[in-house]
Amino acid sequence: MIPHKYIWKNVNFNATNKSIIDKLLDNRAVVDKEKFLNPTLDDLHSPFLLLDMEKAVERILKSVHEQKLITIYGDYDVDGITSTSILYIFLQEIGAIVDYYIPDRIKEGYGLNENAIIHIAKTSDLVVTVDTGISAISEVALANQLELDIIITDHHKCHEQIPEAYCVIDPKRLECNYPNEAIAGVGIVFKLITAIAIKLDIKETIYKYLDIVAVGTVADVVPLIGENRALTSLGFKLMSNTQNLGLKALLNIVNPTNNPITSDLIAFQIGPRINAISRLGNAKLGVELLTTSSNERAIEIAHILDEANIKRKEIEQEIISSSIEYIENNIDLDKQKIIVIPGEGWPHGVIGIVASKILNKYYRPTIILTLEDDVYTGSARSVEGFDIFKALLAKKQYFLKFGGHEMAAGLRMAKSEVKKFIQHINEENYEILTKEILTPKLNIDLEVTTADINISLYNELFKLEPYGNGNIAPILKVRGKIYKIQLMGKNLEHIRITIISDNKPLETIGFFLAELDDFLNIGEEVEIAGGLSKNEWQNKINIQLIITDIKSIVENENKSKYYLECYQKFKLPTVINFEGKSYNELKLFIPTYEDCKVVFRCINKNPKNFMSMHKLSYILDMTEYKILQIFDIFYELGFLSYKYDNNRIYYIIENYIKNKLENSCKFNLLSEFLKGE
Repeated sequence: MIPHKYIWKNVNFNATNKSIIDKLLDNRAVVDKEKFLNPTLDDLHSPFLLLDMEKAVERILKSVHEQKLITIYGDYDVDGITSTSILYIFLQEIGAIVDYYIPDRIKEGYGLNENAIIHIAKTSDLVVTVDTGISAISEVALANQLELDIIITDHHKCHEQIPEAYCVIDPKRLECNYPNEAIAGVGIVFKLITAIAIKLDIKETIYKYLDIVAVGTVADVVPLIGENRALTSLGFKLMSNTQNLGLKALLNIVNPTNNPITSDLIAFQIGPRINAISRLGNAKLGVELLTTSSNERAIEIAHILDEANIKRKEIEQEIISSSIEYIENNIDLDKQKIIVIPGEGWPHGVIGIVASKILNKYYRPTIILTLEDDVYTGSARSVEGFDIFKALLAKKQYFLKFGGHEMAAGLRMAKSEVKKFIQHINEENYEILTKEILTPKLNIDLEVTTADINISLYNELFKLEPYGNGNIAPILKVRGKIYKIQLMGKNLEHIRITIISDNKPLETIGFFLAELDDFLNIGEEVEIAGGLSKNEWQNKINIQLIITDIKSIVENENKSKYYLECYQKFKLPTVINFEGKSYNELKLFIPTYEDCKVVFRCINKNPKNFMSMHKLSYILDMTEYKILQIFDIFYELGFLSYKYDNNRIYYIIENYIKNKLENSCKFNLLSEFLKGE
């Protein structure tokens, strides 16, 4: 069988008389389908439902009226940069004297810091934080001592104590009854802008910011349902003809043919470029990009960000390669279920991405550490069902500093503590991390044929955009025979698999899935799960399936499991009961002289030092039980050494002396069962 990553779960589709969109929306528990598919400005909640909003508006307008400097204190990620940008532009437009401060990711780290507060207090009358501040207890206390008012706008989880700021706007405050607790930081800032605009009776002028709001909302991976969906959907419509020079310059780089705006375009093209500059350099360039009134400067910065993103990807790939090598050489994944990789000199801004990539490859909670001045800085990512913050909290004695939530965390610890930490966190969580938790799940939204996949279906599903957290792109399952296999990409790291059913071919693409080539066979029937993509080339439109997972059809998978289980249970043929089986049934288990000869010829011609069990079984038309018995016979005779691992047989053919199969005890023992039949 083809090894596959996910447990597939079929979503219920009993209502056959309904349209595809109705079925999908029913399964996503969408009640008001019209509002979901066609959100409007009426779907946005009143900003004054947020606690302290009235107070914040009055204080900001006081500084505007008195012409005193307002400093926006932002975060260095996309949410923070977009938040800073729209508030900066808006305050300038209403006549405020305003500047902004973005902390250096490496030198200052996340959030407010005391040195920054002291510096800002020398010139500013008021600080408005965006996407940060809810945990800045001591920093706000210092600002109060310096008679610097701080308005906090944030969307992160509140601790038991909140800062004693002038006012605190956060939908997660216990006393706050705002209907959308999951709004992004940039969404909160847009609410602040809306509230000020209402007071100034200029509300109709602010919707031009929605394209930037959409970028920050998608990049922050908040649920794209309800108000968040409305903000994003309306922003996408505006973005296709954006008046923001910086965003336009970035779109010209990543979307030169002006294709429809999608969440993937923002999440994987726009967002990473804005983020890249803060990971490797100065996040203020991101704000300058989105606030400049110079087209030439916008184009210049967009290319700087594009180059930074290329460099970021190169560094990221180097660290990923080093991490994979470390895992293969140093970690026994059967014993160590939490992957911890210590490195040195890796950029702090990249290790979180690397942790996510390693998690996706191995589907284990992952912590990437980088050493600097005998202190490790780390970034952790977790799998569904395992609270990484809780696991770290239980080991807080090892940390100089740590924080986070269920799925992600950051930490710092002394170099001397790492070895004990790795041992203890794995020992305490070994039983908790069950096989079920460590196996990802894949919900199949639709089962279709190759003939069903066309531009019409693509356009129907596109109505559900913007996709994202809470509204993921539909996963389709399709069945067919493999017609063509082709590796692609600069380093042949991707694979194109063409399947066919009822004479209708379908092109499927597996990004970074080139290793599937070791398992797949022309003519083999498979099931593929993935999402639809539209590929336009030379004025031709081709609808493709982007592979999420692929597996053997159920009947073939069950056969493979049966024969592999037989081998695991009955490696010695004396304990398996062959009595009552027909000659043809026995032939499925017991190798003949000709079988052994065919297998040896096949592996001897193979240029690699391994073959997948699935490919060997398919091309030789032999059961897994028989093949493994043949390898045992070869090992007994000194022909080769081998190891079977994860559906691959790794082997080394030895410089052996010619020997007869009849000199193998196992071969003779197995052959006895065929005699007399």
